Amino acid sequence: MVLARSGGYCANPSCRKDLFPPIAEGRIATILDLAHIIGQSPEGPRGDDPLPLAERNDGSNIIVLCVLCHRIVDDVSVSDKFTPEVLQEWKREHERRVRHAGWPRYEHRNDLNERISAVLDVNFGVWRNLGPESPTAQENPLGEGARIWRHELLRVVIPNNREILALLDANRHLLEPQELQVVENFRVHAAALDLNYTSGRWRAGAPRYPVGFQSLFAA
Repeated sequence: MVLARSGGYCANPSCRKDLFPPIAEGRIATILDLAHIIGQSPEGPRGDDPLPLAERNDGSNIIVLCVLCHRIVDDVSVSDKFTPEVLQEWKREHERRVRHAGWPRYEHRNDLNERISAVLDVNFGVWRNLGPESPTAQENPLGEGARIWRHELLRVVIPNNREILALLDANRHLLEPQELQVVENFRVHAAALDLNYTSGRWRAGAPRYPVGFQSLFAA
């Protein structure tokens, strides 16, 4: 999990070296180390941290570095520079870059609004015509429309929700604090919808679509 989330690159923001460089046709070298942020033992680098020993091999305490960077951050002579807080920030930012690779980071809010509005319009069209509150569903709740609604949720709405959240996460710098609260409400709604329709196990009480979410991105 830790390696996958690293994207195969050193998490040191001053390095970002390819951890699987090719050395000959069809062959690669492996120069990665799974480094402990807080040492595996109290005597290890940053090992005097109160984190329980039983939790020190957890993925949250492991950062992927190249061999050289691992050696540098564990050098006792620079322990005051490479603190647990610094390494955790490296890990968070590196995984964020990997997670949002390929998603545009806009300079202007209008560009973000235009992109998200277009995706929301598609979702709203599916809901308006096929959703549980649509005229078709109201006329015949047990008819073919319910099967089509589920199909379109899986094919269109749920993937679109994931795209919306990825765009918002990549562009949080363009959102106001109160808008971020509405975004997080949408995240909870989208996760519950996703779980209900992809897990095969229905859970009652899923949060409804948050009021005011769509209006955040009006032109």
